[in-house]
Amino acid sequence: MTEFMKGLSIFFWGWGVSFVAMAVFMGLILLLRKIFPYKELEVEVVDKVEAEETVVVEAEIANEDEEIVAAIAAAIGHLRARSQNNLGSSLESGRGKWWLTNRLSSRETNPLRK
Repeated sequence: MTEFMKGLSIFFWGWGVSFVAMAVFMGLILLLRKIFPYKELEVEVVDKVEAEETVVVEAEIANEDEEIVAAIAAAIGHLRARSQNNLGSSLESGRGKWWLTNRLSSRETNPLRK
């Protein structure tokens, strides 16, 4: 058996095993669906007056959500504006003390490195 044929054999075995595993999982899912069928939720009929009240309550909740989103957006904008002031300061200061100490410790542990 040549190396090419060996590679094709491994390829098709892997391919076959993958599809067999997927078929087993699909069968398992179908079996579980038969054992535990989906149950429809019962829908209640609401009077017209109650429906109008729920619309008003949902509108108030939407307004509260919009206020919360606006507050979060303002806070994120403030933090981004504050952090951009120091954008290039670390680049201008150069390498810090951590770089020098790590460089020295690496020379001590590995004398072949320069």
